[in-house]
Amino acid sequence: MVDGHNSHYTRGFLEYTCANKIHILCYPSHSTHVYQGLDVIMFLVLKHYWSEEQDKFERETKTKVSKENFLCVYVATHIHAFTTENIKACFRKTGLVPFNPDVITAEMMAPSLESSSAGVMPLFNQQGSPVRAVSALLQEHVAHKQKAMEVEEQDTPVSTTPHRNPVALRHSQSPQTPSDHCRQATETPSPFLQSARRTRA
Repeated sequence: MVDGHNSHYTRGFLEYTCANKIHILCYPSHSTHVYQGLDVIMFLVLKHYWSEEQDKFERETKTKVSKENFLCVYVATHIHAFTTENIKACFRKTGLVPFNPDVITAEMMAPSLESSSAGVMPLFNQQGSPVRAVSALLQEHVAHKQKAMEVEEQDTPVSTTPHRNPVALRHSQSPQTPSDHCRQATETPSPFLQSARRTRA
């Protein structure tokens, strides 16, 4: 019995099963929590013995479990957990051997229920009084600032006269002569004389 992950049925594995007349069955999608014996029984037993062996190793050697000594500790855990009795219990609990489809009920395969769909900010309901006080001051400051901006916008008159370039305004009033152009150049504010193009020497 394997799940649908392709790493669990490599070519070498398939050739071995064919040569030894072993039938491969795949668990249905999203069902390993009720069909896979490792999830149902074995991992719980393995976790129990791992805690015991880890505590024993650290107590006797005064050393923490690390990558260097992990296998030494796990060997004893594996021997205690993967016994013949525990392996048979996995097949029996999931209804494989002996075959018993009634072991898996409709309630066990029902979709998960949605437990939460909304989040809340816990500042005012769950935090201490200093946090509530600071939060209230911040909200009051923001509200006061927004109100002041609204009042300022209402008091500011809106100009309906479009802004016109003074040079363009003079051109539209009367025909220009060369002397007028010279006089206008000396009277024109400096921003209107600046050019975005670089001047060559």
